[in-house]
Amino acid sequence: LADMQRELAIPGMSVAIVKDQELIWAQGLGYADVAARRPATADTSYEIASLTKTLSSAILLQLVEQGKVNLDDPVSKYGVYIKGPGVIRVKHLLGHTSEREPGSLFLYNGGRYAYLQKVIERASGRPFAELMAETLLNPLGMSDSAPFHYLDQPAYQDVRTKLSKPYSGDRSHWTWFS
Repeated sequence: LADMQRELAIPGMSVAIVKDQELIWAQGLGYADVAARRPATADTSYEIASLTKTLSSAILLQLVEQGKVNLDDPVSKYGVYIKGPGVIRVKHLLGHTSEREPGSLFLYNGGRYAYLQKVIERASGRPFAELMAETLLNPLGMSDSAPFHYLDQPAYQDVRTKLSKPYSGDRSHWTWFS
């Protein structure tokens, strides 16, 4: 793992092995903050970036089950306006088929997917970060996870303290992540 970390120029990472739902080994490699020379540990927190899509899709589909969102709704119903041919529907953003003629072609686009946050907030009447914490993180006991915009709250100071800095492939610090 250390060889792979060096070869791929990964500033820092945390690794764990779990067998039969039991943690049997965990270790940090490299740095959670290169500039401050703060080592990565087994408990270092990381921004999950696009993995958030999985969590947000679960919230969206719960709203579908509750009858607050219909996947066939035009996104304009929720205040999302995207120029292009045809009508862009919730299912098109969810399935990455909103570009060109909606529904005709899969093109991964995280920026367009992010418009679902507005759909979720309009349909639920609540901020996305609040829903994420109350719907998924807290009930699942994910106490080492937090919506980025909650990191300044006292309840999440431990997560903030353990959070690594995100770096690009050239080891420059990303500041636009959320």
